[in-house]
Amino acid sequence: MFWGFSEALDLFEEYRKSQDHTEQPPNELNILLFGLGDPRHVLKSASKTFKHSTKLNFVLLEGCLELVARNLLLTCIAFENGQHLSVKGKTHLFMDVFGNTLLRPFSNGYINAKAKVLTNVVTDADYAERVAPIFLLDGLRYRERDHVENVFNFWTNHEKHVFNVSHYWDGKYGG
Repeated sequence: MFWGFSEALDLFEEYRKSQDHTEQPPNELNILLFGLGDPRHVLKSASKTFKHSTKLNFVLLEGCLELVARNLLLTCIAFENGQHLSVKGKTHLFMDVFGNTLLRPFSNGYINAKAKVLTNVVTDADYAERVAPIFLLDGLRYRERDHVENVFNFWTNHEKHVFNVSHYWDGKYGG
């Protein structure tokens, strides 16, 4: 549920494979992704949009709201302004957040800062439209928004949120 094992797919290209190639592609294509776990297909498809004029709308359904929060963060990293973070920096940050239990100080600081921004994105529609227009969170109910907000608040650096995984790992294996 939490990790994908398939390669990232350009979903527009997959759609085109199933269609008659003599037809014009639609102006807009809605794609439903259920239980995605991570944004690999969305990012791959978005990276290929320069090849066609079809607008892609992704609707993501997750059974776990922590994954919604994680997908928002990973997507923010991928779309971070190139003046703020180089491609290499984005790649390192993305991989650090995507697959590591222990984070570099820079990654921890980024998550802390971005969690505060994403809290406002989830709770304030006007702010979301200004700061993150690629996300439409209208499908989240208030209870779900509150849950995602709590996830982002947990990601901020509060002393009560610290879980020293190294300590517990060493204790488990006698290190």
